[in-house]
Amino acid sequence: MAHAGVDFLIAVTLPSVEEAIGIARAMAKTKVPYIISFVIGRDSCILDGFPLVNAISTIDESTKYPPIGYLVNCAYPSFLHASEQPTALYKRLIGYQANASSLDHCDLDEAVDLKVNDISDWGKQMLTFNQHYGIKILGGCCGTGVQHLKYLVNHKTFVQPASHYSAAKLKFGARRPPNVSLDD
Repeated sequence: MAHAGVDFLIAVTLPSVEEAIGIARAMAKTKVPYIISFVIGRDSCILDGFPLVNAISTIDESTKYPPIGYLVNCAYPSFLHASEQPTALYKRLIGYQANASSLDHCDLDEAVDLKVNDISDWGKQMLTFNQHYGIKILGGCCGTGVQHLKYLVNHKTFVQPASHYSAAKLKFGARRPPNVSLDD
């Protein structure tokens, strides 16, 4: 794929830092911009127990060419505990693709029917990610449908994209993320 002219690569629903480091190193070798996306639990940690901000700094330090950014996917918006996160997290977290249900992953795995929380609750939390924390990529994951995305579109007042993540700057070569310290 790297030689096919793709704009970027993405690995999603990663449950552990160890797995993400291996994938990040492999993608970095392609010199194609890439994104890493973690799945988190209700405690806002990656499923292996690693705090999200620590996982990001570990991967950034473990690769010659770090990802252009990070996402969270397959987790309800409240799982992030956004207001409790260090501000440094939002310098590298660029997206969130949320599940429609606030049930834990193990509860969803056992469900026999589709579980969906109130769409306006889901949407308000997602828009808060953009409006208060600058997260640029918002989308749905398990259980979401067109109504979830329509909510985002119909209620949006999105902040402008950060210049260092614009599509025109997805060239990888000598690119490293902006001088970001995750120690805030």
